[in-house]
Amino acid sequence: MKDPRVLRERAKISLTPDAGLERLMPLRVAILEVTLADGTHLSRRVDNVRGTPENPMTRGEILDKARDLITPVLGHRNVPRC
Repeated sequence: MKDPRVLRERAKISLTPDAGLERLMPLRVAILEVTLADGTHLSRRVDNVRGTPENPMTRGEILDKARDLITPVLGHRNVPRC
């Protein structure tokens, strides 16, 4: 996550809280809006984000996510492969 190429891409992203979506809790709703280099604007609402009971992650996705989260803390050599 400290790679300059990753940082350049991350700088293009902004997260904007939406009180209207927060009121829908416990539903996990997200709206993704993208503006392309040519000015095209794309938008998509996802009513059941990945990892919710309505849109569960596979075992492999869960393991990959866990590895991504714990590797920076434990180090690559200390993270077990399942």
